[in-house]
Amino acid sequence: QVGLYLRAPNLDWLESGLNFEFMEQLSIRDVFPLKVSEIGGDNIRINVNGLKRDHKVFCRFGYEEAYVTAILDGTSSLLCLAPSYYEIGEVGRASVKLSLTLNKVDFIDSPKDIVYEIAHVLTKLEPQLGSSTDVQVFGAGFEESKKYICWFGNTATVAYFLSHTSLVCAP
Repeated sequence: QVGLYLRAPNLDWLESGLNFEFMEQLSIRDVFPLKVSEIGGDNIRINVNGLKRDHKVFCRFGYEEAYVTAILDGTSSLLCLAPSYYEIGEVGRASVKLSLTLNKVDFIDSPKDIVYEIAHVLTKLEPQLGSSTDVQVFGAGFEESKKYICWFGNTATVAYFLSHTSLVCAP
């Protein structure tokens, strides 16, 4: 820490009695996991360079003021508890920027975003009555890379991905 002094032309030095600390900039080496639940509560490990034991570090999720106090875990690792997707102020975005800060002014961004996995929600079937017709399932959180199965009572059938909000099942 250094003291702050002020001087202007034709004036003596003015001692402020205030201190300022120059700190080495943190750098993020790695973040894991990159996918977290929409309800939050997942621990995210952040491996960093330049960390000192007396640093109080905050994690910011997104660009809003959604700060979480980081917990020191070893000499170069931090843990941050992911907040709920709905607390971060960026609803509609599946991925958000993770940043570290020591002072809530200067931010160091993670090289990779945190992806919130949205839970599957079923909202509607069309049609709701039929014999051998395809049934479209509406909802949210469907992923093309996953394999879905529809169960009609005790009968299973393959569900085909149409979009992130709909599948089709053939009974």
